[in-house]
Amino acid sequence: MTPGVVTGDLSEAVGLTDWDVEDVVEVLAEAGEGVETLDLSGNKLTGDCLQPLCLMLVRGGAPNLRLVKMTGQPELRTMAAELLEGLRLARPDFAFEIGD
Repeated sequence: MTPGVVTGDLSEAVGLTDWDVEDVVEVLAEAGEGVETLDLSGNKLTGDCLQPLCLMLVRGGAPNLRLVKMTGQPELRTMAAELLEGLRLARPDFAFEIGD
């Protein structure tokens, strides 16, 4: 990990919902280059949370963010696959970890 760059761990115990993701996106945008990995695993997220996150990434927010983990939420897999197609054009080095 690069000095001064953090991993944002908002997994499991936090209990985030789709409504909370807009706040997460706002914090990521303000963090600038400070976050490389964001773990949202085990929360109560649906596909609706992915659009604001992807939009922020396409617009250049959180430029060092390379990985968002959303494991434990298999219902996100289908929508994530569709959004990643477009996101990969803007951020080819970015990845989502989604599934069981």
